[in-house]
Formats: sequence, C-alpha cells, structure tokens
Amino acid sequence: TSNMGGREQSVPIPQSRMVAEMDDRGRVTKVIETDLGTQAGPMGGIDYNDFAEFSAAFPDKDLDINDTWKDQMKLPLGEGQEIILTANSRLLQLTTLQGRKCAKIRSAFQGPMNMDLTAQGGGVMTGQMSAQFVTYYDYENSVYVYGEGTIGMDCLLYTSPSPRDLS
Repeated sequence: TSNMGGREQSVPIPQSRMVAEMDDRGRVTKVIETDLGTQAGPMGGIDYNDFAEFSAAFPDKDLDINDTWKDQMKLPLGEGQEIILTANSRLLQLTTLQGRKCAKIRSAFQGPMNMDLTAQGGGVMTGQMSAQFVTYYDYENSVYVYGEGTIGMDCLLYTSPSPRDLS
C-alpha cells in the first residue's frame, strides 16, 4: 500500500523469479536471468545485474537461533545513483519450506535517500528508506526459496533550488 500525501493506494507487485550466482556468504554476485522483464524505475531502465550487491551477506561464523548480524548493501536507482542501506538480520529458526531445509531470517533495512530527478523533469528527492523482510534460505543448496516484506519511504521532493544550488 502506497501512502502519498495522505492518499493510500494499493500497488500490486507481481511475483517474480530470478536465477543468480551467489558467494558462500549468500550475497548475489551475478544475475543470470529474471522474469521481471524491463522495468523502468524512478531513474529510468534498470539493469538487474546492478542488484548484485543488493543482498545482505551472512556473517563469517556459524549462527545459532536468535543470533543477529549487520551488513551494508547498495540499492541501485539507475543512472549511477544508489541508496546505501544498513541491514540488521536475525536467524529466527531452522524449518522446512517447499520440501527444503531452510533458515528463516528476518531483516530490517534502513538508509538515507538523496535522488537527483532533474533529468526526468523533477527536482531533488531526499528522505529515508526502510524495509522489513522475512526470507527462507535453503542452506544446503544455497538458494533463497521465498521472501516477503514491506518497503517504506519518507521523502520530500524539492523542485527548486536546483541540485547545484544545494552543494
């Protein structure tokens, strides 16, 4: 649900599938294929290989239930702009989902937004982005099986002064 200026609106986000290579800490290193098609974000077309760094890595140690860890990741916005998010994660339980042994992980992400939209006829957007996700990670096969969550943004759009005036 999107809330802009006090007006709530449902925004459907289709289910999707992505095939990617991951390192031994669970970080996506290369997107091989996706059924998301060509998506235009606020900054134009998105190359999903830019999302290679958009996954929270596991720590370099074994985890017990309720252990927590932190990581940082980059969320690409296109045209060289990005948001750096801090992720705080917790291992909730070891369970089975879709016949796979999975780690159930809750992650909370937060980071500042500063976007220059002048090339698209907008202004400068500043604010804060936050998200909460629960993911199921097949730890035997190194596969993210399922995830769901919410994303929130509190931001302001300035149409004047120009970004050059803000430096």
